[in-house]
Formats: sequence, structure tokens, C-alpha cells
Amino acid sequence: MRRYRMLNISEQRNISAQPRRGDDFKPHYLQQFYYVSKRDAAKHAGVSIITIYRNYKRYNIKWPYYKTAPPILRSKL
Repeated sequence: MRRYRMLNISEQRNISAQPRRGDDFKPHYLQQFYYVSKRDAAKHAGVSIITIYRNYKRYNIKWPYYKTAPPILRSKL
């Protein structure tokens, strides 16, 4: 029978603090979606909206899209 050692609190935090695979987007990657809504950006990136939200909050970026953007920019994707 294999025995597992108990993790201390700092080890548990390190395990949970590791980024999820594929969820870390750099600011230059997010910039290509600035002219669309967060929902459309998430759809085109293949992730959930909360993933997009977490990434731009991680880099202290304010999402610049507004619904009043010119229609020609919105139809770009």
C-alpha cells in the first residue's frame, strides 16, 4: 500500500496557484480582440468569458470595446 504525505499549507497554495494550461494570454494576444466585445473575444479564442476577464485584469488592462464602436470594426471578425 502506497502512503502519501500530507502537504503543508504553502505547498497546497503553490499547487492551486499554478496557471491553468492554455489560460495565460499575453497582452499582445489580447490586443487583437480589443474592437469586439469580451463575449466575442472569448468565442474566437476558444475560452470562457471569465478567462478573458482574468487575463486582462492580471495585466491591469481596461477592456476598450464599447457598443458604439463603428460597425465596420465590429464586422472585422
